[in-house]
Amino acid sequence: MNHTEKIQIIRALIKSGKVKTKGRYEVMPHNEIGWHKNMSAMVVPMAALAEILGFCESKEFIYNHKNSYDFCIRSKVPRSSKLYLCYEDGREDQQQNICRYYPASEGGKLVKLMPPLDNGEEWRRLGIDTEYSVLTCNNMQDFDWSKLNYDYYITEAQKLIDGVKNP
Repeated sequence: MNHTEKIQIIRALIKSGKVKTKGRYEVMPHNEIGWHKNMSAMVVPMAALAEILGFCESKEFIYNHKNSYDFCIRSKVPRSSKLYLCYEDGREDQQQNICRYYPASEGGKLVKLMPPLDNGEEWRRLGIDTEYSVLTCNNMQDFDWSKLNYDYYITEAQKLIDGVKNP
């Protein structure tokens, strides 16, 4: 059974009601997910389900998956805040307030700058996914498979698998 067939079977099982998914385990085609749902890193729940349902190991699923959109994560900050990609050399590139990114072998850290509180003078900084370096790809032509950090997705899928095996 090839990778595409595994995905089709998982989606068919979900649609038929034989497998019910909710929350972090929810898997649907992009065109069927509501606008209010976050479609970040869809490869993670797909890989977890593939292992839970016995199709293959999550790691194998992730390495064989070739839809770059399923690896992307969305960050959204309010208009009052700013989003920056901060590099180790001190550079800071401002990003869009709604930004698509992916964990990568190189890149920077996403940082949200929030306005000062009532009595404060300095903008507050909050790191987003600071454990990994990330690259932004608001234009999908910027997605680079050679820089993708597969370990992030494998770790996240394992968390979902462990949540089912050891509730």
